[in-house]
Amino acid sequence: MREYTFWLIIFLVVAVLLRLDWVYYLVYVAGGVWGLSLLWAKYHLRWMRVTRTTPSHAFSGELAEGTVRIDNLGLVPVPWVRAREAVPPELRSRNRYQTVVSLNGRSAVNFVYELRCRQRGYFRVGPLSLSTGDLFGFADSGFVEEEPETMIVFPRVLPLEKIGLQSRMLFGSLATRRRIFEDPTRLSGVRPYMSGDELKHVHWKATAREGRTQTKKYDPAIAYEVVIAIDLDPRSYGTHGVVSHSEWAIVIAASLASHLSERQQGVGLRTNGRDALTEEQMQVMPSAPGRAHLTALLEALARVQVAEPEEGFTDWLGTHTYDLVWGTTLIVIVPVLTGDLLWILHDRYRKGMNILVMVLVPHHDLSRLRAQGEALGLTVLLIERNVDLLELAYEPS
Repeated sequence: MREYTFWLIIFLVVAVLLRLDWVYYLVYVAGGVWGLSLLWAKYHLRWMRVTRTTPSHAFSGELAEGTVRIDNLGLVPVPWVRAREAVPPELRSRNRYQTVVSLNGRSAVNFVYELRCRQRGYFRVGPLSLSTGDLFGFADSGFVEEEPETMIVFPRVLPLEKIGLQSRMLFGSLATRRRIFEDPTRLSGVRPYMSGDELKHVHWKATAREGRTQTKKYDPAIAYEVVIAIDLDPRSYGTHGVVSHSEWAIVIAASLASHLSERQQGVGLRTNGRDALTEEQMQVMPSAPGRAHLTALLEALARVQVAEPEEGFTDWLGTHTYDLVWGTTLIVIVPVLTGDLLWILHDRYRKGMNILVMVLVPHHDLSRLRAQGEALGLTVLLIERNVDLLELAYEPS
């Protein structure tokens, strides 16, 4: 725009000094076209409406779509309009995130682009910039969106049909080995009659078929809390594999939470990681059942990042699990196992909790510590690769 103004002034000075009518005419025409172009560009922008539609949630590995709709509400055609979307690198694909189109009066056009969700996280899509102008390129006008939209990419969730684990009371009310209360509506099979069984629980049809007295067997009905605790202190992971192992820890937590929630089991989350939204330590999520709670938990796992807290994970875990009630199943996901952690968890075991430790990285002392943990009443598993969790899901009970 400054270049056009400069040349108009130069031509006007030449016309005045040389008194050339054709130069005056050129200045009038160019100035008039320039002025009309400015008004035209501002008119188009005033009558244009832009609407962006992007998914608020997606899972890692999915291919999502974003749509920008440009409406020309005026009667005058728009010769050209350029829309440019700002997409974070983690969501970019090979698509171009800008387009140039022309619009007739009272018409609309859609600009569709891909969002490749390569990794979990909390992302901002935008701001969107829009520009338009005249056919001659004398003037253009545009605006930049003030508030970009947010998109949460959930971590991967591995399908778990069944988890076979050795514990006193596995995952709350799902498969406890210790009978506390039985639900007469949840028949799981029959077994031979034992002294002390009530007569009303005798399965008469099975008794007639087997030729000996059979008693109905029920699943336990009492439900306990399940809490997943994750160590996301980078100092625990050493110098190598911080990203890969911490991401694997989050995948395990998301898979277990989804598995438990599908079976109407309440599950909570506690971690020493940092919330990317608040830039503070992730808030404690209490145990609760339901799809809405699972969505909130997966959102938290999508946002959490590794961070160095003031205290180590062992001390942090002792402080943040002290309030858990008797019967809680505590699942601890750590990169390596230490003796101090075993004693903290043994203390929780003595208070009536069920402890399951998932170790991500094999180390030379793991066999000894694993045996020590089992002697202390804990269950210790090495979950090193994706296939380990899948094998665990289909392991016979």
